[in-house]
Amino acid sequence: MATSSTTALPMSNETDRQSLLAIKDLVQGDAFPVFRSWNHSIHFCMWEGVKCGRKHQRVTILELSSRGLVGSLSPHVGNLTFLRTINLGDNNFHGTIPKEIGRLFRLQQLILANNSFEGKLPTNITGWSNIKEINLFNNSLGGEMTVVVSSLSSLTRLVLGRNNFRGSIPASFGNLSALSVLSSVFNKLSGSIPYELGRLYKLRVLVLSYNNLTEERIPDSLGNCKRLQSLHLGSNKLTGMIPGPIFELSSLSIGLFLSDNQLTGPIPTQIGNLRNLGHLDLSENKLSGGIPATLSSLQVLEVLSLAGNHFEGPIPASLNQLKGIRILDLSHNILSGQIPC
Repeated sequence: MATSSTTALPMSNETDRQSLLAIKDLVQGDAFPVFRSWNHSIHFCMWEGVKCGRKHQRVTILELSSRGLVGSLSPHVGNLTFLRTINLGDNNFHGTIPKEIGRLFRLQQLILANNSFEGKLPTNITGWSNIKEINLFNNSLGGEMTVVVSSLSSLTRLVLGRNNFRGSIPASFGNLSALSVLSSVFNKLSGSIPYELGRLYKLRVLVLSYNNLTEERIPDSLGNCKRLQSLHLGSNKLTGMIPGPIFELSSLSIGLFLSDNQLTGPIPTQIGNLRNLGHLDLSENKLSGGIPATLSSLQVLEVLSLAGNHFEGPIPASLNQLKGIRILDLSHNILSGQIPC
């Protein structure tokens, strides 16, 4: 049972209480207000958004998402050494992520999405041996994608989208063997997609759209990611043919998004292997040849966009077998003949 904070606390617990108060002090806006309970009348483990372990009464979870908070994150967060989860998502925190956060060796989940953090991700996080999720989506973070992340062998979700990260994707990301989600949409990444990403055998979602990935092929090695459900590489500068192994990924179910690149060549007939695919977008490329009749094998397909390419010849009559199709866009090609009924 929690006790009043008027009772003397062990030194470690008092450190947690003082650290929480230091975090509160750097928050200027508290819309709801969440910090009304953060006072001396009750034990800090009963404060809103705070959870403690039963045994040691140390803070293990700081859950303050979507509370309308405005301010910066205090370096004292690094003193909450029993923390497993920090969730400050969907607020208006600004300033840098304090380097003291690297002391949180028990951390499993860091969610700072939809804030205004800036600067770089601290480089002293190599001790986060238990970390499973890092979500920094939609901030103003920048710098090159740090290779220190590559040492986080327990990481399953890495979400870096809508920031200002630049430079190339480290080949060492291929060492993140537990990774199931890698998302870095809307950044300023350049260079090629590392061949080493093909070692991410547990990967389910890969999102690298809206970057500046330059005139290199999509690596064949992505065909080794046999659990991949969604592949987003659109709005880059990728060239060459779509690798054949991509069309062997029967696991692809959510979508294959390769639009707005400079891809060339035909769609191979093996595309019929993607029988579980719901969304196929190859629009705004330089693809050519005929539209393969094997597309009719994609019986759960809802969206098919091949617009803005150099496809020619008749539209296969077999496309009328796509009973679940909601959007079919074949515009701006060189197609002829009748539209299948």
